[in-house]
Amino acid sequence: MKYDWSQFLACARMWPDIEELKVANNNITILESPPCGVLSQLKHLDLHGNNIQDWEEINKLGSLTRLEYLNASSIGVSRIHFPAASSAAKTHLFPALKHLNIDNNNIQEVG
Repeated sequence: MKYDWSQFLACARMWPDIEELKVANNNITILESPPCGVLSQLKHLDLHGNNIQDWEEINKLGSLTRLEYLNASSIGVSRIHFPAASSAAKTHLFPALKHLNIDNNNIQEVG
């Protein structure tokens, strides 16, 4: 059985201190920002193999202030864009991010 992001968020309320979430190869195509207090301790998120396709969906997770590792490999994105950030500017999204895996995507544009 494969789940979407809203189903994982509903379950995440039961785990207020979760630090690692692996939801690879599910039915996630659309993301939403977690409600206040949900996934607030998350450091490691694996979205590998979901058919997300649009980096704007990934940006919805940018408020996860403790997220250090994001696996966005094989999600079908071709463009990576951070709002209100030029190529030389620092984005306010993902402030703790140290590792980003974007393998196996057909990325044509970053900006």
